[in-house]
Amino acid sequence: MSNDILDPSIEEMRPRLLTLDQAREKLAKTEPLNEMKFEAGEAVNFILPEDWVDRADELDGMADTGGIVTLASGQEYRLTKDALLEAGAKVGIPRKLQERTPAPLLESWLNWWFKGNSGWEGKSFKSFVSGADGSSVAPLVIAFGSGTIQPFSNLQILDQLVAGVKRFYKADEQDLLVDYKFVHSLELTQARIVVPGVVRNITGPGTAQPSDLWSTGITFRNSQLGLKPTSLDGYLFRWRCSNGMTDSLVTSGKYSRRDGADGDVYSWARDSVDEILGGLEHALDGVSATTQIPVEQDVGLVLDDLFRQHKVPGSLQRSVVRNMAEVGGDLSMYTILNAITQVANDPELSPDSVGKLMQTGGHVAHSAEMRCEACRRIKPE
Repeated sequence: MSNDILDPSIEEMRPRLLTLDQAREKLAKTEPLNEMKFEAGEAVNFILPEDWVDRADELDGMADTGGIVTLASGQEYRLTKDALLEAGAKVGIPRKLQERTPAPLLESWLNWWFKGNSGWEGKSFKSFVSGADGSSVAPLVIAFGSGTIQPFSNLQILDQLVAGVKRFYKADEQDLLVDYKFVHSLELTQARIVVPGVVRNITGPGTAQPSDLWSTGITFRNSQLGLKPTSLDGYLFRWRCSNGMTDSLVTSGKYSRRDGADGDVYSWARDSVDEILGGLEHALDGVSATTQIPVEQDVGLVLDDLFRQHKVPGSLQRSVVRNMAEVGGDLSMYTILNAITQVANDPELSPDSVGKLMQTGGHVAHSAEMRCEACRRIKPE
């Protein structure tokens, strides 16, 4: 690894990434959360705006829908789109169906269950309310969760990871960046820290010229509503095309809310950093080794294995194949790695699709170890 950060590819790409302050500003929009526990019962009542269906597709998740919910305390609250859809999801109404359901019908469904019918009486929930702004306007509910959920702070997790990265690389905080493939809502936060001052130049067939630099990093995934497990993985970022790959073999695993006290997640994050970053040197060795594995005669075979093993949807498969068709010169596993991970740069993709492509790319980085020499098939991870 080197500390040369003056390469043109880094200087060109750096403005596209987020600073830590910019990432913190985005995360702070949902912190701190004011939690209000309530139980289903006669006092709970939803009133939705008549034009809900007409506006549902256009509304941002944090936008005020114009709807009102009265909780057990008798206090009225405004509803964001995310809060409304999560309330419905809690009683089993799919989000897409809610967006297509006329207000009077959706309103009646929500009130049926939240008033305690069909055995739901006394069932506990939490509403998460944004900080009061001092006005006379009703407070805004930005999410609903189960009554037992204890949100984990994204800001505190990020701070623990940054402290660990600074310690491991002896880096200054202002030198760290966050990949622009950044997702944040109460339902899901996905952020990837990149260390631009520590790079590896990958050389060989299929690499960019005059340099093809990669940096290490770490990615975290968290749901403040507890909808998905909190997890940490190793991350590699390619400066030439801003591709990234998640090495699921260099991971902390997933933090279980059931197995430990809620406060332990922060020490778990802090203690996981050294192990994850320490494993990325081997991952970069794997990326380098892919340049020496030709696939001229086996492109279809290799892609078929990867798509099947990682359950890559057909639309993403076609995008990868198009990327491969545009590549000239010698084809190697490195070519395939970048053809896959480049698709993840599409801003229209869902977080799950981006994650799937990055994990598939991470599998390719271990292809020197995972490819059968006899049949040239890719072994399962």
